[in-house]
Amino acid sequence: QVVLFAAHCMDPDSSWATPGSVLFGEDVQAPVRKVPVENCAMHPDWEGRGIDLAACTLPVAVRQVPIVPVLMGCEVEQLMPGVDLTIVGFGATSGIVTPDGVDTSGIGRKRFTRQTVTDVKIARNDVVMIGPDTGGCFGDSGGPALLQLDDGTWRVIGAASTLHPDATPGEDGEICGLGT
Repeated sequence: QVVLFAAHCMDPDSSWATPGSVLFGEDVQAPVRKVPVENCAMHPDWEGRGIDLAACTLPVAVRQVPIVPVLMGCEVEQLMPGVDLTIVGFGATSGIVTPDGVDTSGIGRKRFTRQTVTDVKIARNDVVMIGPDTGGCFGDSGGPALLQLDDGTWRVIGAASTLHPDATPGEDGEICGLGT
């Protein structure tokens, strides 16, 4: 009944709007289910500390989708450099930097990729991951970052927020792919 995503996706200073509904399925153009939101809120430290998280509450529980708990307690010890995470998103498959901005393509289909944690910044509430040659792209923001625990179960560690801090366009202008 609660959906986690990135605060910048609903910040009126940088985004389009507060979500009116949540889509479920594999393709944005053909959702299996669309549920209106009851309310949404950005993390209280979004503006002050840049904690890029938000949540929407749905008026009904969606039981057809498995609940993935948030990483907490002693489980946090498993989140460290060298560990693989999985990110899921509906973003672009390509982001080409041009003089006028970024041209994206491939947005709308659910995809996932594995990345390796390079840094856990507790004070900044930030985890940095690297591909290589795989990472988030524009439109993946808000998608879950998932850790598979030693016992095989999954936990949400956060929501994808930005491209890797060292991402630079390649010779072809591609900026996506280094990491998240």
